[in-house]
Amino acid sequence: MKKILIVEDEIIIGLDIATKLAKMGYAVTGTVTNPDEALECVEQDTPDLILMDINLKSDMDGIDLALKIRESYSIPVLYLTSYSDQHMIERSMPTEPYGYVIKPYTDGSLTAALKTCFSRIELEEKIVSQKNVLNNIMNSITDALVVVKRDGTITNVNSRFEEIVGVPFTSGKTIDEIFDGYLTVETVNSLYAENTKKLFSIYTNDEKKHLLISTSDMEGEGGSIILTITDLTEMYSMKSALFEAEKRFTKIFRKKMIPAMLVTAPDMLVFEINEAFNSLYKLEETTPDAPLESIIGEDAVELIRESMDDEGSFRVDLLKQIDKEGKEFFTNYRGKKVEFEGVDYYLIDVYDVTDQVRISKMEKELQQKLIHANKMTSLGTLVSGVAHEINNPNNFIMFNSSLLMEFWQDMFDHVKKCCKVTEIGGMSVDEFSDDVHNLISGIVNGSERIKNIVFDLKGFAKTERGGQFEKIAPADVLNTAVRILEHQMSKATENFVMNIS
Repeated sequence: MKKILIVEDEIIIGLDIATKLAKMGYAVTGTVTNPDEALECVEQDTPDLILMDINLKSDMDGIDLALKIRESYSIPVLYLTSYSDQHMIERSMPTEPYGYVIKPYTDGSLTAALKTCFSRIELEEKIVSQKNVLNNIMNSITDALVVVKRDGTITNVNSRFEEIVGVPFTSGKTIDEIFDGYLTVETVNSLYAENTKKLFSIYTNDEKKHLLISTSDMEGEGGSIILTITDLTEMYSMKSALFEAEKRFTKIFRKKMIPAMLVTAPDMLVFEINEAFNSLYKLEETTPDAPLESIIGEDAVELIRESMDDEGSFRVDLLKQIDKEGKEFFTNYRGKKVEFEGVDYYLIDVYDVTDQVRISKMEKELQQKLIHANKMTSLGTLVSGVAHEINNPNNFIMFNSSLLMEFWQDMFDHVKKCCKVTEIGGMSVDEFSDDVHNLISGIVNGSERIKNIVFDLKGFAKTERGGQFEKIAPADVLNTAVRILEHQMSKATENFVMNIS
């Protein structure tokens, strides 16, 4: 259960928020009104999120308090504020807020803001985890990885790089310094511009090494380049050039964490598949030169061809796939045309987006449930109003029909005494009296039935009082349900019987 600390100088507002958060399924670690209490609560029970009022009645406002907390804790902050302006937003930026809830807020806006915050927290945790995994992978693979700025300054390397060059890495050194001029920044930029790889014979620590160097983009690093350095010194004298190239390609390709495959262009025959792809599709063995449609389906291949541009690049989203075990999943395909030893191929990366599709579906289902709940609330309000409007005229009918029954009985007795009438409307006097009595009784009974139905509807539409209990008679509940459903039950059966002990 996610824990939230509420910092709100209006205690009533804070308690109201705490109640709403508890109903949403969150644990409130505290509801405080000043910075000192907030710091004490954070120290005693570190929350997952702080709901922070910016305007605190103290020497320290919410932004200053968030900065102070940030010095010792990395706790996300969602600001509560009754106003928003550029100055306030700029002041809050150093605290890296997870959002703003503008007062007066609605339950919906608060719920949406909290969901957005915890979604971001979860994504950030995944990113940190992925970075740790990436660092472990970088230090476990056999290739050296080097991050180089365009001016040749090295910013990061893996442990394998230090083994190859034979000296510990020192931040700030350049490619030229590390390799004593055998590999220069101009050469690196040339490799990057030509999007190619090259074999270099380099001396490090008076030892000649044969290094295969390739380049790629480093996203989010201001245009830095990743050098992938494969040490081929030992195999260089033992393997032929063709075998070396094939071996290097296989190692690099199969080390990709993302499921990927290489297919021939343009006929789409499988040339190479990495381990991650085999794992995703539950493949045990792929026949060389197998048609791509035999793995991903004809419809998927057709979508790839339709989305392909003139340069051979393509992207297809939300492809519905089925692995060899019959399990359904969803993927995004990204591909581009590449050349390897003079032959054109399509290099295809496959991203498993099954979890994203499932989450999106759950969000849509939740939205439909919320809409249905709102409809039921509106229906209850409507039923209550209609029941009230029906009840008023029905009271007149009940009262007047009862009087009418008494008046009729008195009048008929008088007519029988005063008037020697033996027949009325083609019926005997007694038959006529019984018919009129039955008609008026029908009005009385029908009015009573309307009264009971209105009472049942008002009870059905009554708003529940949270936290309060009252005694009930189960028989009354069952009888009410039967009266409300009497019309529907009569359509299904004429033999409905209910016996209550």
